[in-house]
Amino acid sequence: MNEINSDEYGLLIYPNPVNSEFNVQSSKSMDEIHIVDIAGRELYRTTKVQSSKFKVQSLDLSPGIYFLNVVVDGKRVTRKLVKL
Repeated sequence: MNEINSDEYGLLIYPNPVNSEFNVQSSKSMDEIHIVDIAGRELYRTTKVQSSKFKVQSLDLSPGIYFLNVVVDGKRVTRKLVKL
């Protein structure tokens, strides 16, 4: 899977930093959303997005820095996510 510049798909994550939920928005339909910690462990995954907007709810993560991987058109876009 190729990794691309997030600006190509107009990826927005808000609010960021997050408390318990946040929104992900893209100019194209997203296929998957993953949250990975700094050690590379996958902590959240959904493959049922199929939309340009998605709300991640009830996020049970410890405060810290994570990586949000969004798959769009078979390409992965990675953004930093801060959990308060």
